Amino acid sequence: MTLSPRAHRAAIELTELGTRNRVGEKQLFGQDFLREPALAECCYEGEPISQVISVAFAQAGPVQVELIEQHGDTRSAYLGRASGHAHHVAVWTSDYDRDVDAYRARGLVDMQWGTASGKPDERFVYLAPSGPGPMIEVVEVFEPKARTYRAIAAAARTYDGSEPVRDASLIPT
Repeated sequence: MTLSPRAHRAAIELTELGTRNRVGEKQLFGQDFLREPALAECCYEGEPISQVISVAFAQAGPVQVELIEQHGDTRSAYLGRASGHAHHVAVWTSDYDRDVDAYRARGLVDMQWGTASGKPDERFVYLAPSGPGPMIEVVEVFEPKARTYRAIAAAARTYDGSEPVRDASLIPT
């Protein structure tokens, strides 16, 4: 797995932050897990795009932190919408259509959507508010993906400071 030097350094710094900042015996952040998916299907503002990203996952107690680096300059939700605050907050759901419709009914609009692997249970959408504030990402999560997320959380609880960055495909699920 190859990351740009900037993304690799960011992943290491996130892990080091957790290593330095302990709450009692628990680490704030555990080990980072990386993957580099080429999204199977992706649209931005209604237009199909081809997008490759690097994703690093870390855990802070019950909160999972995701760092995303886009490769290339394709127009997307990852470029051009920085507000100096959180980029987006993800909501995991097993009732994707219901939850997306609820956000749309509140005035949020689809900015980017697609599937990570092309599987029917891997849909995601970034919904943008009409005013300031982070986007909402609705992520369809069924048991296979939930197992992966639980494995990341479990690895963070027992992280010993060695091997700060690992390939996400090595996560036992």
